[in-house]
Amino acid sequence: MYMKKLLTLIIFLFFVTIVIAQPPTSTIEAFPQGYVIVEAQQHVLKTNEPHTYYFFLYNTSNGIPIDNETVNCSFYMANELGELLIEGASIFQPNGYWYRHINGTYFADPGLYSYGVNCQNDYGGALAGNFEVTPTGHEFSVSQAIMALIVFMFLITILLVTYKGIFSAENMEWIIAYMCIFYLVLFFTIYLMWIFSYSYLYDFDLLVNTLWIFWLLLGFGFLPFLFIIGLYIFINSWNYDERQKLINMGYTDKEAKTLTRNKK
Repeated sequence: MYMKKLLTLIIFLFFVTIVIAQPPTSTIEAFPQGYVIVEAQQHVLKTNEPHTYYFFLYNTSNGIPIDNETVNCSFYMANELGELLIEGASIFQPNGYWYRHINGTYFADPGLYSYGVNCQNDYGGALAGNFEVTPTGHEFSVSQAIMALIVFMFLITILLVTYKGIFSAENMEWIIAYMCIFYLVLFFTIYLMWIFSYSYLYDFDLLVNTLWIFWLLLGFGFLPFLFIIGLYIFINSWNYDERQKLINMGYTDKEAKTLTRNKK
Protein backbone atom coordinates (compact mmCIF):
# COMPACT_ATOMS: atom_id res chain seq x y z
CA MET A 1 0.00 0.00 0.00
CA TYR A 2 2.82 2.39 0.91
CA MET A 3 4.69 1.68 -2.36
CA LYS A 4 1.50 2.24 -4.34
CA LYS A 5 1.01 5.67 -2.75
CA LEU A 6 4.67 6.52 -3.29
CA LEU A 7 4.45 5.62 -6.98
CA THR A 8 1.34 7.79 -7.32
CA LEU A 9 3.19 10.75 -5.75
CA ILE A 10 6.16 10.34 -8.13
CA ILE A 11 3.91 10.18 -11.19
CA PHE A 12 2.01 13.25 -9.99
CA LEU A 13 5.17 15.32 -9.49
CA PHE A 14 6.53 14.48 -12.93
CA PHE A 15 3.14 15.15 -14.53
CA VAL A 16 3.06 18.59 -12.90
CA THR A 17 6.64 19.17 -14.10
CA ILE A 18 5.80 18.35 -17.70
CA VAL A 19 2.74 20.60 -17.66
CA ILE A 20 4.50 23.57 -16.03
CA ALA A 21 7.69 23.27 -18.05
CA GLN A 22 5.96 23.86 -21.40
CA PRO A 23 7.02 27.37 -22.49
CA PRO A 24 4.48 29.87 -23.90
CA THR A 25 4.58 30.22 -27.65
CA SER A 26 4.03 33.13 -30.03
CA THR A 27 1.96 33.07 -33.21
CA ILE A 28 3.19 35.30 -36.02
CA GLU A 29 0.89 36.31 -38.85
CA ALA A 30 2.83 37.54 -41.92
CA PHE A 31 1.64 38.09 -45.47
CA PRO A 32 3.41 37.96 -48.89
CA GLN A 33 3.36 41.74 -49.17
CA GLY A 34 3.09 42.65 -45.53
CA TYR A 35 5.32 42.77 -42.45
CA VAL A 36 6.96 40.19 -40.22
CA ILE A 37 7.42 40.87 -36.50
CA VAL A 38 10.46 39.41 -34.72
CA GLU A 39 10.24 39.67 -30.93
CA ALA A 40 12.89 39.48 -28.23
CA GLN A 41 11.41 36.56 -26.33
CA GLN A 42 11.24 36.65 -22.55
CA HIS A 43 7.97 34.95 -21.79
CA VAL A 44 8.41 34.04 -18.11
CA LEU A 45 8.13 37.11 -15.90
CA LYS A 46 8.02 37.77 -12.16
CA THR A 47 5.00 39.11 -10.32
CA ASN A 48 4.94 42.87 -9.67
CA GLU A 49 8.07 43.51 -11.74
CA PRO A 50 7.98 45.82 -14.79
CA HIS A 51 8.82 44.48 -18.22
CA THR A 52 9.84 46.14 -21.48
CA TYR A 53 8.70 44.24 -24.56
CA TYR A 54 10.94 44.59 -27.65
CA PHE A 55 10.38 43.63 -31.26
CA PHE A 56 11.71 44.31 -34.77
CA LEU A 57 9.53 44.95 -37.81
CA TYR A 58 10.66 43.87 -41.31
CA ASN A 59 9.23 43.98 -44.79
CA THR A 60 8.23 40.42 -45.71
CA SER A 61 9.30 40.64 -49.33
CA ASN A 62 12.80 42.13 -48.93
CA GLY A 63 13.64 42.04 -45.19
CA ILE A 64 14.14 45.80 -44.90
CA PRO A 65 13.47 47.17 -41.37
CA ILE A 66 10.34 49.33 -41.08
CA ASP A 67 10.26 52.49 -38.96
CA ASN A 68 7.38 54.60 -37.65
CA GLU A 69 7.34 56.96 -40.63
CA THR A 70 5.30 54.54 -42.70
CA VAL A 71 3.52 52.29 -40.23
CA ASN A 72 1.86 52.34 -36.81
CA CYS A 73 2.24 49.43 -34.36
CA SER A 74 -0.21 48.88 -31.52
CA PHE A 75 0.31 46.69 -28.45
CA TYR A 76 -2.44 44.88 -26.54
CA MET A 77 -2.40 42.82 -23.35
CA ALA A 78 -5.20 41.02 -21.48
CA ASN A 79 -5.43 38.93 -18.32
CA GLU A 80 -6.63 35.32 -18.02
CA LEU A 81 -10.25 36.48 -17.95
CA GLY A 82 -9.81 38.22 -21.30
CA GLU A 83 -10.06 41.67 -19.75
CA LEU A 84 -8.05 44.18 -21.77
CA LEU A 85 -5.35 45.74 -19.58
CA ILE A 86 -3.24 47.63 -22.14
CA GLU A 87 -4.12 49.08 -25.51
CA GLY A 88 -1.82 51.63 -27.11
CA ALA A 89 0.96 52.47 -29.52
CA SER A 90 4.41 50.93 -29.46
CA ILE A 91 7.41 53.26 -29.49
CA PHE A 92 10.06 53.16 -32.22
CA GLN A 93 13.73 53.72 -31.42
CA PRO A 94 16.21 55.22 -33.95
CA ASN A 95 18.48 52.19 -33.62
CA GLY A 96 15.84 50.05 -35.30
CA TYR A 97 13.65 48.38 -32.68
CA TRP A 98 10.20 48.98 -31.26
CA TYR A 99 9.24 48.64 -27.62
CA ARG A 100 6.42 48.90 -25.11
CA HIS A 101 7.04 49.37 -21.37
CA ILE A 102 4.65 47.49 -19.07
CA ASN A 103 4.28 48.62 -15.47
CA GLY A 104 4.70 45.93 -12.80
CA THR A 105 1.24 46.62 -11.36
CA TYR A 106 -0.25 44.85 -14.40
CA PHE A 107 1.51 41.65 -13.25
CA ALA A 108 0.17 41.64 -9.69
CA ASP A 109 -1.25 38.13 -10.02
CA PRO A 110 0.55 35.04 -11.33
CA GLY A 111 -0.87 33.39 -14.42
CA LEU A 112 -0.96 33.75 -18.21
CA TYR A 113 -1.33 37.16 -19.84
CA SER A 114 -2.08 37.20 -23.56
CA TYR A 115 -0.56 39.95 -25.67
CA GLY A 116 -0.59 41.01 -29.29
CA VAL A 117 1.20 43.36 -31.67
CA ASN A 118 -0.57 44.74 -34.74
CA CYS A 119 1.30 46.82 -37.35
CA GLN A 120 -0.74 48.40 -40.13
CA ASN A 121 -0.70 50.86 -43.02
CA ASP A 122 -1.45 49.77 -46.61
CA TYR A 123 -0.11 46.36 -45.58
CA GLY A 124 0.02 44.65 -42.22
CA GLY A 125 1.51 42.10 -39.88
CA ALA A 126 0.51 40.76 -36.48
CA LEU A 127 1.85 38.68 -33.61
CA ALA A 128 0.19 37.08 -30.58
CA GLY A 129 1.62 35.29 -27.57
CA ASN A 130 1.49 34.81 -23.81
CA PHE A 131 3.46 36.04 -20.83
CA GLU A 132 3.64 33.53 -18.02
CA VAL A 133 3.92 35.39 -14.72
CA THR A 134 5.19 33.43 -11.71
CA PRO A 135 6.25 34.41 -8.18
CA THR A 136 9.85 33.47 -9.01
CA GLY A 137 10.09 34.61 -12.62
CA HIS A 138 11.42 31.19 -13.66
CA GLU A 139 10.07 28.04 -15.24
CA PHE A 140 9.98 24.83 -13.25
CA SER A 141 12.53 22.61 -15.02
CA VAL A 142 12.87 18.83 -15.02
CA SER A 143 16.15 19.05 -13.07
CA GLN A 144 14.41 21.12 -10.38
CA ALA A 145 11.61 18.54 -10.21
CA ILE A 146 14.10 15.71 -9.70
CA MET A 147 15.96 17.67 -7.02
CA ALA A 148 12.69 18.54 -5.24
CA LEU A 149 11.62 14.90 -5.36
CA ILE A 150 14.92 13.74 -3.85
CA VAL A 151 14.75 16.34 -1.06
CA PHE A 152 11.14 15.55 -0.19
CA MET A 153 11.77 11.80 -0.19
CA PHE A 154 14.76 12.32 2.12
CA LEU A 155 12.70 14.44 4.53
CA ILE A 156 9.78 11.98 4.47
CA THR A 157 12.20 9.15 5.26
CA ILE A 158 13.49 11.05 8.30
CA LEU A 159 9.91 11.71 9.42
CA LEU A 160 9.01 8.02 9.16
CA VAL A 161 12.14 6.91 11.05
CA THR A 162 11.68 9.43 13.87
CA TYR A 163 7.93 8.76 14.11
CA LYS A 164 8.62 5.05 14.52
CA GLY A 165 11.37 5.85 17.04
CA ILE A 166 8.95 7.82 19.24
CA PHE A 167 6.86 4.67 19.85
CA SER A 168 9.64 2.09 19.83
CA ALA A 169 12.28 3.75 22.06
CA GLU A 170 12.40 2.44 25.62
CA ASN A 171 14.46 5.29 27.05
CA MET A 172 12.56 8.54 27.68
CA GLU A 173 15.54 10.66 26.63
CA TRP A 174 15.52 8.97 23.22
CA ILE A 175 11.76 9.52 22.92
CA ILE A 176 12.28 13.24 23.54
CA ALA A 177 15.11 13.35 21.02
CA TYR A 178 12.95 11.64 18.39
CA MET A 179 10.07 14.02 19.11
CA CYS A 180 12.29 17.10 18.72
CA ILE A 181 13.77 15.84 15.45
CA PHE A 182 10.33 14.90 14.12
CA TYR A 183 8.88 18.32 14.97
CA LEU A 184 11.75 20.27 13.42
CA VAL A 185 11.86 18.16 10.23
CA LEU A 186 8.05 18.38 9.89
CA PHE A 187 8.23 22.17 10.30
CA PHE A 188 10.97 22.42 7.65
CA THR A 189 9.17 20.00 5.28
CA ILE A 190 5.88 21.91 5.42
CA TYR A 191 7.76 25.16 4.86
CA LEU A 192 9.47 23.78 1.74
CA MET A 193 6.18 22.38 0.45
CA TRP A 194 4.54 25.78 0.94
CA ILE A 195 7.38 27.61 -0.88
CA PHE A 196 7.27 25.03 -3.67
CA SER A 197 3.48 25.24 -4.11
CA TYR A 198 3.48 29.05 -3.85
CA SER A 199 6.21 29.33 -6.49
CA TYR A 200 5.07 26.74 -9.02
CA LEU A 201 1.56 25.49 -8.12
CA TYR A 202 0.04 28.92 -7.58
CA ASP A 203 -3.16 27.93 -9.41
CA PHE A 204 -4.00 25.57 -6.52
CA ASP A 205 -5.02 28.22 -3.97
CA LEU A 206 -6.48 25.69 -1.54
CA LEU A 207 -3.23 23.72 -1.41
CA VAL A 208 -1.07 26.83 -0.99
CA ASN A 209 -3.27 28.30 1.76
CA THR A 210 -3.60 24.99 3.61
CA LEU A 211 0.16 24.48 3.72
CA TRP A 212 0.68 28.07 4.81
CA ILE A 213 -1.82 27.76 7.68
CA PHE A 214 -0.35 24.40 8.75
CA TRP A 215 3.15 25.91 8.75
CA LEU A 216 1.96 28.86 10.85
CA LEU A 217 0.30 26.53 13.36
CA LEU A 218 3.51 24.54 13.67
CA GLY A 219 5.42 27.78 14.17
CA PHE A 220 3.08 29.01 16.89
CA GLY A 221 3.18 25.60 18.55
CA PHE A 222 6.97 25.47 18.62
CA LEU A 223 7.40 27.55 21.80
CA PRO A 224 4.79 25.58 23.80
CA PHE A 225 6.43 22.39 22.55
CA LEU A 226 9.84 23.58 23.77
CA PHE A 227 8.30 24.68 27.08
CA ILE A 228 6.79 21.23 27.69
CA ILE A 229 10.04 19.48 26.76
CA GLY A 230 12.05 21.88 28.95
CA LEU A 231 9.66 21.40 31.87
CA TYR A 232 9.92 17.63 31.56
CA ILE A 233 13.74 17.79 31.49
CA PHE A 234 13.75 20.12 34.53
CA ILE A 235 11.47 17.79 36.54
CA ASN A 236 13.53 14.73 35.61
CA SER A 237 16.73 16.55 36.53
CA TRP A 238 15.24 17.55 39.89
CA ASN A 239 14.07 13.97 40.54
CA TYR A 240 17.52 12.66 39.68
CA ASP A 241 19.20 15.06 42.12
CA GLU A 242 16.74 14.10 44.86
CA ARG A 243 17.32 10.39 44.27
CA GLN A 244 21.07 10.88 44.41
CA LYS A 245 20.73 12.67 47.77
CA LEU A 246 18.63 9.79 49.14
CA ILE A 247 21.03 7.18 47.78
CA ASN A 248 23.93 9.01 49.43
CA MET A 249 21.94 8.86 52.69
CA GLY A 250 21.83 5.04 52.42
CA TYR A 251 18.57 4.37 50.63
CA THR A 252 18.42 1.90 47.75
CA ASP A 253 17.67 3.17 44.24
CA LYS A 254 14.15 1.67 44.38
CA GLU A 255 13.45 3.27 47.76
CA ALA A 256 14.84 6.59 46.52
CA LYS A 257 12.54 6.53 43.48
CA THR A 258 9.51 5.79 45.69
CA LEU A 259 10.33 8.56 48.13
CA THR A 260 10.94 11.02 45.30
CA ARG A 261 7.56 10.24 43.73
CA ASN A 262 5.88 10.74 47.10
CA LYS A 263 7.36 14.23 47.34
CA LYS A 264 5.59 15.39 44.19
